[in-house]
Amino acid sequence: LVSLGGVVLAAPIVKLYAAGYGSAKFALTVDLTRIVFPYIFFMGIAALGMGVLNALRRFFVPAVAPAMLNVAMISAPFVFLPIALHFGLDPIASLALAALVGGMLQVCAQLPALRAVGYLNMPRWGLRDPYVRKALGLLVPMLVGLGVYQLNLILSRQFASFLPEGSQSYLYYGSRIVDIPLPKDEASMPRR
Repeated sequence: LVSLGGVVLAAPIVKLYAAGYGSAKFALTVDLTRIVFPYIFFMGIAALGMGVLNALRRFFVPAVAPAMLNVAMISAPFVFLPIALHFGLDPIASLALAALVGGMLQVCAQLPALRAVGYLNMPRWGLRDPYVRKALGLLVPMLVGLGVYQLNLILSRQFASFLPEGSQSYLYYGSRIVDIPLPKDEASMPRR
């Protein structure tokens, strides 16, 4: 539902993050958002499959599956660029198509291993299970914390969308630098 909602509501989502874009850049961003948003669904399924396989101590397939995204991205200029151009899309859409196909490939790479361990059953929905209730209870504080982060992200990207070209990229790169974990201070490390 989230993926479908993202495809349908791509224009308001892009407006939320980048209202300062000109009409051509805004339209391109909406198109790319519509193409890439289903990737969230495939990554969720892939992560679930990885979790199941790792929990069952089957590590090879979950370790190799993410490489499928790399395979798709590397093949983008050869396979997906002609497809994007055939449908009248901007050439950059070839990377969006590659990301979407890479997500699908990650799921497909895990299907044989999941079938072998008997985990391709349809999920059962129900709030009566105590573990489901516990998970939902733990989800609320996490959503509040993530909500504050997302609000910061929305406001900063919205502001940067009105600045000169490249400002959002600089903001993104700065955020990545902040996310790099700092090494421990040598003084705080125990002596041998």
